[in-house]
Amino acid sequence: MRRSKIYSSLLSCITTTTTTTTTTTTTTTTTTTTTSTTTTTTTTTTTTTTTTTTTSTTTTTTTTTTTTTTTTTTTTSTTTTTTTTTTTTSTTTTSTTTTTTTTTTTTTTSTTTTSTTTTTTTTLLLLLLLLLLLTYYYYYYYYYYFYYYYYYYLLSTNYYVLLLLLLLLLLLLLLLLLLLLYYYYYYYYYYYYYLLLLLLLLLLLLLLLLLLLLLLLLLLLLLLLLLLLLLLLLLLLLLLLLLQQLLLLLLLLLHCIPTRHVNRAYYANYAVGDADPN
Repeated sequence: MRRSKIYSSLLSCITTTTTTTTTTTTTTTTTTTTTSTTTTTTTTTTTTTTTTTTTSTTTTTTTTTTTTTTTTTTTTSTTTTTTTTTTTTSTTTTSTTTTTTTTTTTTTTSTTTTSTTTTTTTTLLLLLLLLLLLTYYYYYYYYYYFYYYYYYYLLSTNYYVLLLLLLLLLLLLLLLLLLLLYYYYYYYYYYYYYLLLLLLLLLLLLLLLLLLLLLLLLLLLLLLLLLLLLLLLLLLLLLLLLLQQLLLLLLLLLHCIPTRHVNRAYYANYAVGDADPN
């Protein structure tokens, strides 16, 4: 028994060793740079023909050495210096002549087209008069259709239809004004500033009209919200009245139901012929 206790104590004193293995991976990246060198070789061949008309047999060798020395001296740096001097100075003088030609063309067109301006203005005025006459005709002779379509149908539907129609009309007016501005600026350019002022005033008036319309719509929405709140309050009052009536009915039903339990100890003090104390 003692030995087994000693062995068990020794076994308990043994420490457990844990081995952790760490693996490190090293990645080596090799970059290879390839440099390509291009060599250009220029070969200049010069052929020299020397004719000697001497009949003597003594041929001197000094003539062959002079021909090789002249070929090397001709290909020096003569062609590299004369390339970048003559091209840039000639282009600057040509741009000044083109600007003077554009000013003369605009002045000539203003004198020739005076007759066409009056015809276009008159046609526009005639078109406006025709539109007014047509609207008056349809309003006067087809009043029922006009009333039914524009008042009953559009107003019975949602209000965004009217807003879209108004926006379309405003866009058409703006397009007409822009066309008039372009027309008068192109032909009568000295009236341009007055027309710009008129356009700005018209835009301000249109913006004011839009703001007024938006305010009216907001007021209508507020009125509708107030009506809805009043309806909700009326519904709450009706519900409270119904609850009150139900409570009264329940109380009446509770009073009408007879009680089955009789307090016999209370009635024991009275004789048979006495009256009921209740």
